[in-house]
Amino acid sequence: MTDKETIDHVLRLFGMLPGEWVVLKRNKRALLVLPRDAEGSLRAMNLYQPQRLQARVMISIMRWGAQLGLQRLMLPAIRYHGPGHTESASLDDLNADAVGILMGSPEHRVQRAIVSYRHNKQWEVAKVSFGPVGAGNLEQEAKVLSELGAISQGVPRLLGLHFAGDATVLRMPYLTGKTIPQSESADALALLENWITNEAPKTIVEFSEWPHIETALSGFEGGQRIIDRMASHYLRPVVCHGDK
Repeated sequence: MTDKETIDHVLRLFGMLPGEWVVLKRNKRALLVLPRDAEGSLRAMNLYQPQRLQARVMISIMRWGAQLGLQRLMLPAIRYHGPGHTESASLDDLNADAVGILMGSPEHRVQRAIVSYRHNKQWEVAKVSFGPVGAGNLEQEAKVLSELGAISQGVPRLLGLHFAGDATVLRMPYLTGKTIPQSESADALALLENWITNEAPKTIVEFSEWPHIETALSGFEGGQRIIDRMASHYLRPVVCHGDK
């Protein structure tokens, strides 16, 4: 799908009426799709956490503009014409408004987006994936969230997993936070310690991450000595983030 088709598909999923959104582009591709609602724009912008200084400055300026309701003057507008007669229906149990979209990378093998929106006066965030591979990914993530929520603190609550045609939608609460100063790390350490499982320790070579570690170390002088020394270490499994 093109950027416009993806945007229309997402807005249709969340039951949007015809209207105007504004688009922030990066490398000529849509990056953020912002609603006219000022708070909705700020919520959507918070989904994007740039690493480069230039991008951070740009987002800071955009946040300042959105607080004043100026995002419509700062970015080009696009028109959403609403669902057509032959297009798929929206998610029936969502009464969403102020929908904003962080577009997924066009280089990723799964077409996807992250959506912020207001539902029953509460802010939520949803992952949207298209196609069978994306559906499988989100089904697995929903399963993990359900299982971890019962045993670990700090795990986002699963609000729902929905299927609509070739789209899969995983809903969670919209959570906000702040960077923890190094001098105030006690709460963060307590949370991480809670993620240690009750499983018995096992050698590091038994972990699925070991082949990647071994490959990375083998490219350095003296790397084999480090590999041999690490291979005899035992570690206890923990809950960890799955991105690579």
